[in-house]
Amino acid sequence: METVPARQGFRFAMMNAHYLRYSPDYFMDAVARRGFHEIDVLGLMPHLYAPDTGPEEIAHIQQLLQRYQLHIAAYTPGQAAAQLGLSMSHAPAHRRSIGMMKKSVDIAAALGAPSILVTSGFGLCDRPADERWGLFRESVEEIADYAGRFHIDLLLEPLPLEASNVLVTSEDAARFIRETNLANIKCILDVTTMTMENETVDAYFDNLGDRLTYVHLSDGPGQHLYPGNGSYDLDGFLERLRVNGYQGVIALEIKDPSCIYRPNTATDRSIQWLEAVACGRRLLTGKKNEYAACSYEGYTGYGLLPPICSRCF
Repeated sequence: METVPARQGFRFAMMNAHYLRYSPDYFMDAVARRGFHEIDVLGLMPHLYAPDTGPEEIAHIQQLLQRYQLHIAAYTPGQAAAQLGLSMSHAPAHRRSIGMMKKSVDIAAALGAPSILVTSGFGLCDRPADERWGLFRESVEEIADYAGRFHIDLLLEPLPLEASNVLVTSEDAARFIRETNLANIKCILDVTTMTMENETVDAYFDNLGDRLTYVHLSDGPGQHLYPGNGSYDLDGFLERLRVNGYQGVIALEIKDPSCIYRPNTATDRSIQWLEAVACGRRLLTGKKNEYAACSYEGYTGYGLLPPICSRCF
């Protein structure tokens, strides 16, 4: 089986966000057939939603991972949709949220995932900002202590202001990491959040350094489109990652409304875009997703999509 295109040490994983209307079985079969070896699991029904996940489902997912030779790069517990409140000064919601994140650690440990994603969400807007921040810090410290027993990292994901009033920018994340001073707290760069908050790749690296260990890639603006279906300069984004020496996972987070019932289309288009980037091919016309063929004579056929240049790998 051919591997999904890699460039400068990048590892591309596929998130299941655009497969939530399909079973985990369908998702894993689809991405394995297309050459992915790593996945990012968004834990929303019917895909490992933590409150619903018990031993039988974990055993089933373990079998699927083994069958398709897939590895979970990160487990992303559903948080906003599950109404988690790690920054919330409402005691029942706050304790329930911490409990669900600890269960998410258990799920990640059982499935061999090295990290789980954590977001701050909203604290009550009529409470002081320092209180919201303090509640989130206390929550994450407790979860991180529990995760450390399983050698699991927590990946902080800054969210745009429309989704959080606690941890929004790379500067916020850097402050949080300094204050907690825990080795297993790392950070995600999400292209959409970075763009919406007018930050840059370089700013993320300046603020976070080697604590920046994971990337969410999508096109936009604002809708987590599949690469090539929006207007972001994703070629330039990958180049800045390369310049800054990034060699971690890049998970494709796709919630493209044009592919709600056609997730494989979004996956195929994403692969086509990755191939084009890897080979340095450019758009032939003004139409999206029309790429020049690689002229290098040593190319190898990928099968599903146009040939890949073997010089690029």
